[in-house]
This record gives sequence, structure tokens and C-alpha cells, in this order.
Amino acid sequence: MNKTTYDLSFGQYLPGVNDANFFGSLDELCIYDFAFSPEQILDHLENNINGDFSDDHEVPRLKIKVYPNPVRGHFVNVWIRCTPGDNVSMALYDLAGRTVAIKDHIDTSVRGTELQLPAGNLKNGTYILSVTSGESAARELIVIAIK
Repeated sequence: MNKTTYDLSFGQYLPGVNDANFFGSLDELCIYDFAFSPEQILDHLENNINGDFSDDHEVPRLKIKVYPNPVRGHFVNVWIRCTPGDNVSMALYDLAGRTVAIKDHIDTSVRGTELQLPAGNLKNGTYILSVTSGESAARELIVIAIK
């Protein structure tokens, strides 16, 4: 990276030049001191808080997708991709690390399993969803924004 006299900012090309500003929101920002392989980029996009990128990193067989996120209704949908028959469990944590909800022995008789979690009883804020199967784990930040 080249050195600059400008302060670090995200979403704006140059200070005072609004022609190329980013109009939207940033969900997450990660800065690494090395380049990602294509597999690592895909893994990072699908499991955005999984920071394990050692040289022998393999793309895990467990994948999750959470939607809608942020959650504005009373439910959050979780889609889990794993090997059929895997013993899958799920836990939801607040940012202090306290367990908010646990679901064990999720039926994974098909390759893609979809669950609906109640969110109406949760306080507005950010949570960490952790889905585990054997030694594989997938995590996702969930934002609850119910009015």
C-alpha cells in the first residue's frame, strides 16, 4: 500500500470529492497482511467472522446463511449446508459471550436444512450464531433491529 497524507476513511474516494462516494453501509471490515486464495475469499464471504486463514486452511464442509440480516421481524432464517446425517447443533450468543439460545440434534437428513429461529423475544443488538458439526464450525453475526 502506498503512503498518503489523507486520513483513513471508508466509502469515500477523496476528502471533499463526493462524486465517487459509497452510498450504503459496511457490514464488516477486515484487514489482513497477506493475499487470500480464491477458496479463502469464498470461505470468508460465506463465514464472515471465521478468521482462521493458516497456510493449510481448507474450506470447511459446513456452511450457513442467515437471512434477513438485520432481522426486523419476529424470525430469522438459518440455512445449513452439511453432510446429511451429521450431528449439528446451534448456539446463539450475545456479545458478552452469554448463551442466549441452544438447539441440539438438528435434523440434517437432507444436504440443505432450513430452520426458523424466533427473534421476537431478543433485545435489539448484535449476536453471534455458531453452528457446529463434529470439528467443523460456521459463525455469523446477526443484528436484531425490531422496532
